[in-house]
Amino acid sequence: MATIIKRSGFNDNIVETRRALDEARHLPGYIYNSPEVFAREKERIFMTDWLCMGRVEQFSEPGDYRTFDIMGDPIAVVRGADNKFNAFSNLCAHRGVEVVPDKEGNAERFKCPYHAWTYDLEGKLLGAPRMKEHPLFDPKSCRLEPLQVDTWAGWIFVNFDMEAPALNTKLEEFAADFGFLDMENLKLGPSGEVEVGCNWKYFVENIVDEYHVAVAHKDTIGRFMTNSSKWTLRGNGGYKWEYDAGPSTPTGKPLFNPLPVLKDEDERYSISGFAHPNLTLFGRIDSLSVLVTWPISPEKTRVASYSLFSEEQLADPEFEAKMEARGEITAQTFQEDAVLIASLQRASMSSRFKPGYMASPEVGIHHLINYYLDRMSDDNDG
Repeated sequence: MATIIKRSGFNDNIVETRRALDEARHLPGYIYNSPEVFAREKERIFMTDWLCMGRVEQFSEPGDYRTFDIMGDPIAVVRGADNKFNAFSNLCAHRGVEVVPDKEGNAERFKCPYHAWTYDLEGKLLGAPRMKEHPLFDPKSCRLEPLQVDTWAGWIFVNFDMEAPALNTKLEEFAADFGFLDMENLKLGPSGEVEVGCNWKYFVENIVDEYHVAVAHKDTIGRFMTNSSKWTLRGNGGYKWEYDAGPSTPTGKPLFNPLPVLKDEDERYSISGFAHPNLTLFGRIDSLSVLVTWPISPEKTRVASYSLFSEEQLADPEFEAKMEARGEITAQTFQEDAVLIASLQRASMSSRFKPGYMASPEVGIHHLINYYLDRMSDDNDG
């Protein structure tokens, strides 16, 4: 697997992608459809990096849990009896059957439905029928495999790598750029999940592709966005993108009062950021939105969306009506993108596809791709 990124026939494209923006080409198609590459992404990125799992307030009571499938690895995140968060593989230590039963719920303990091995909220074994007489079995050392878990600004993160640097180290630049948004004191508004027919990288790249907005979204958000933007590129694949755009509403005007920390900003205030590999933040004058990206397969991606508001905004008697109006624009914009990124995925399979040169507004894509190649390439891959 060490030579996947230097696969025969595509080496020149990889080299060209590594060049400065005004000389760089996009990546070859196999990077977006190869099962080998997908497996390497899991190994190199998703099994070693901090992953955003959702909001703290989704776990309001001790025993609240949510389950996730991370590229074939089932895990559970649980609020413990001591109110601390725990995360562990959702695989019984006996045969590997999933122990935590549903997508979400509340429990005092977890019992495997196969042989009744039982675990507490920390994943420690409480009981295993008919195993006391086993000469080699040590119940004290038996448990559900733990993951690192931590929180930042009201968000929960996990890491499969128990030796990985702490979350605050990982998010140092992101926190410096976006900590002022005071997300820990905002409340969760409407949220949801959707599946899109493309590789996860196409989805993330499309978010930062300001080149396409005026064309693909000319009837939606493109009406309210100018070419004025400022990029701050970070060393860990993150970025801060400041741009001039009206809110995603039918009129391009805010529907809610400003967030407390943004009350002195212009109504067209717009900012976006990325915490590699799966959290994208959008800040507008009256709300925040976050997209969390989960690879399903080389050709499919699940996207969880979250919206954050102040308590005052959520108490607005017209909140639901305003959200419905905003949701129409958001849904239309999302559908416009979904059609195009599905087309990108189909193109990746074509023997006739040769990646073109990047345009200057694709600075964000260039940055994301090159950090990705840093993570995926061996030191001697070039």
